[in-house]
Amino acid sequence: MVVQIHVEDSGIGIAKEEWEKIFEPFYRIKGTHADGTGIGLSLVKQLVHLMGGEVGMDSTLGEGSDFWFSIPISKNIYHDERYDREIDKQYRKRLQSMQKKILYIEDNEANLQLVKEIFEPYPNITLRLAMNGQEGIKAALNEKVDLILLDINLPDMSGYEVFEILQGNEITKSIPVIALSAYAMKDELQKALKKGFAQYLTKPIHIEQFLETIEKLLT
Repeated sequence: MVVQIHVEDSGIGIAKEEWEKIFEPFYRIKGTHADGTGIGLSLVKQLVHLMGGEVGMDSTLGEGSDFWFSIPISKNIYHDERYDREIDKQYRKRLQSMQKKILYIEDNEANLQLVKEIFEPYPNITLRLAMNGQEGIKAALNEKVDLILLDINLPDMSGYEVFEILQGNEITKSIPVIALSAYAMKDELQKALKKGFAQYLTKPIHIEQFLETIEKLLT
């Protein structure tokens, strides 16, 4: 059985030549002045594909748009392994065998929620959230964590500043830290790795790469 869900609006509409591009990370519609970073539809497409579904749209300039996605649903979805996420098929056994604690320092609610959902199938992994650099540093110093996910653009200080403080403390200097950032430039990646980050991952998060990296660092 396949379920299809539509979300319609009565906005400005989208030109047909942009229909494919709009699902690419960071793409913004030409001429738009709306707030946003252009990652929402990219994340939707990625998540829907991981569940074996399809995503698409239809739009008329000046009239609005119709976004849709379809996913296969089992009649007994809660007990049918065929509909487990693709990422679980590869990493379930290894990740579920670990008793670990991960600290995620991030101020964006949407990113926090996404990572919480990614770890829902792994109750053995404790996810500790911190909304700014100072809170994250305090948590790292006072709680035993095995891995830190660190957003580079925090409201009170940069992720690089947080990292330098962690590296300068005997308690936290050996904890592997993954940098997370919307900046996908090669020089930014090299800068982070040169400073000593265990890995540098870009947003929107590629879930399979994200979990594979975490699994390797926790093993």
